[in-house]
Formats: sequence, C-alpha cells, structure tokens
Amino acid sequence: TVLKGAVVSSLAFYLLFGTLGLMVEWFLLGNPPVMDVFQLVVQPGMFTYWGTLVLGPRLVTEPAGARGLRRAFLLYFAAFSALYLAVALALPRQYGGIFLGFVIFAAGTAGLNGFYLAYFRRLAGVGCHAVRYSEPVPSGPEHGLKTARGTPNPNSFPRDG
Repeated sequence: TVLKGAVVSSLAFYLLFGTLGLMVEWFLLGNPPVMDVFQLVVQPGMFTYWGTLVLGPRLVTEPAGARGLRRAFLLYFAAFSALYLAVALALPRQYGGIFLGFVIFAAGTAGLNGFYLAYFRRLAGVGCHAVRYSEPVPSGPEHGLKTARGTPNPNSFPRDG
C-alpha cells in the first residue's frame, strides 16, 4: 500500500543518509571512529545528525508528523541545540567546553531517534489515528472538522495533538 511504501522509503532515506554522512565524516573529514571512547560514543549521534538532514524536514512538513509530534520535535531540537551551544561558548576550551558541548550535541541528536520512531509508527498507522488512502476522509461536525465559517470541510484531515 501507499502507507507501507511511505514507511519503507522514509526509513530507507534515513538509513542511507545516516550511512553516507558517516562515510563523509570518516573519509572526507578525517573523523573516523577509533578506539578512543569519545569517538565511539558520538557515532550514533553523528549518524542521526546526518539522517536528520533528510528526515527532520519530512517529519515537520508531512501530515503524519502530527502537530503534537512536530511541536515536541522542534522544542526538543531547539532546547538541546541551545544547551550545547551555551556550554561550548561558556566553558573555555581548556576546561572541556567544546568537548562537553559536542557530547551534549551527540546525545541530543541520538535522542531524536525517539521522534523518528513515533513518526514511522504514525506513517504505518500503528498506535495513532492515521488516515489511510483507501478510506474516505472524515468530514463534518461529528468529527469537529469545519471551515472558518463553521460549515463542514470535506478536505480536512484529522489531526493528532
């Protein structure tokens, strides 16, 4: 079905771009994972960072990324970004400011995977009220979907959150 294809394509894009991003980090930028604990710990975050370049905009703009999920994603992203930038700016380099900021960045980006899992579940219609393309779109006052004038809007999609 179309929805199954959307889940597979979104997941494939995420995995592909996360992998390509790590290849860029390792081979073009010279940041390969070595036996240094710091390098090993940040790899999941770096994978998610590169995957976010493709999947983040999809989550924010597609109907499956319902308003509540979009808002939580954007607030989380803004909060951890502000935190790691503040730490990196406030703590001098010799006291580990950049190091700690980068660890916060890697942990924060790895935390985005929870949002992506929720997004994939919404696309698949698992645990949510996803609209399937084979079903009629609900409309009318019994669904709370009205135009600005109060008349039923046949083109409305139900929204979560």
